Amino acid sequence: MPKQIPWHDLTPEERVVVEYFVTFKSVGEIIALQELRRKGIKRPTLVLDELIRKGIIRYGEGCYSLAKEYRT
Repeated sequence: MPKQIPWHDLTPEERVVVEYFVTFKSVGEIIALQELRRKGIKRPTLVLDELIRKGIIRYGEGCYSLAKEYRT
């Protein structure tokens, strides 16, 4: 059973990013940054870094992914 995403602890920008990764579980770094900017995230790298710190997003080998414990 996947862990619940702590939506109440997220900023509005973090929510947009997490919703994106709920839909697209794993995305290449360049595409993710481009698409998040199109969704209105002005500094996607900073938001992604914070979500990595919180353990919701993982980064590895040129791609970002929703952490496995949150995947359905």
